[in-house]
Amino acid sequence: MKWKRGTIFAVSYWAFTFAAFLANYLIRNSEGYPSLLATFPWSLILLAFLPLDSSRLTDVLGTDLGNFLMFPVLCGGLNALLIYALFRTIEGRSESQ
Repeated sequence: MKWKRGTIFAVSYWAFTFAAFLANYLIRNSEGYPSLLATFPWSLILLAFLPLDSSRLTDVLGTDLGNFLMFPVLCGGLNALLIYALFRTIEGRSESQ
């Protein structure tokens, strides 16, 4: 199976977000900045709306598992999807010409 560039870049980016999440625990006093920067802009949007909810969901998302699901999985996945779609669009245009 031949991998296209879009797939390679999207998977590589998503792996980078997982590494940034792990860096939060390896770097002292990082306060989550590696994950926040790696998953920008979705992470800022999520953090902007998260304090508005004071339900049990907010309590769960404040845990390590919740942070993992929010940053690398959700925000990183959205960015990886956008990267993949961008490359598919560019590759589709170059093939049609």
